[in-house]
Amino acid sequence: MTFLNKYHSTLSFRVDKPKEAIFQYLLKKVKRHSITGDTIQIEIKPTFLNISEGRGFVNLTIQPNESAGSTIKADIIPTSITKDGLYIIGGILSVWTLAALLISFSFNSLLTVVSGWVIFAITLHLMQRLNQGKLQNYVNALVTEMKHLKVSSIA
Repeated sequence: MTFLNKYHSTLSFRVDKPKEAIFQYLLKKVKRHSITGDTIQIEIKPTFLNISEGRGFVNLTIQPNESAGSTIKADIIPTSITKDGLYIIGGILSVWTLAALLISFSFNSLLTVVSGWVIFAITLHLMQRLNQGKLQNYVNALVTEMKHLKVSSIA
């Protein structure tokens, strides 16, 4: 869905570590992951102890450079609301709109309906942006911690 795709973002990092050491570090550090080729997909969900964590997927692609370092490309996909959830909320708001306009078709009811839809759109946008920022902070912290480790301590 193109509406939710505008919240996807890509980060790129240069790390002075070999590709194998980065893979080993990520496999030790990350709990929920899947590997396909050169890409590690990390699933991030809030837990009971860390309720403020973001929700979504991070696809990390590691490519070696000519020098001893590597380039990490992180595709961030926030999933705080899915396409199905968007349809459900839109359906509920549509029924609410229909009921409000059938009960009383006046300026006040029209103003209430319009304000409800505007509040819904603003809340959805802010929720997606906040979740996107949380996922970007997670990736930044993961890579920053990796940059400060020695190669012997990773492998």
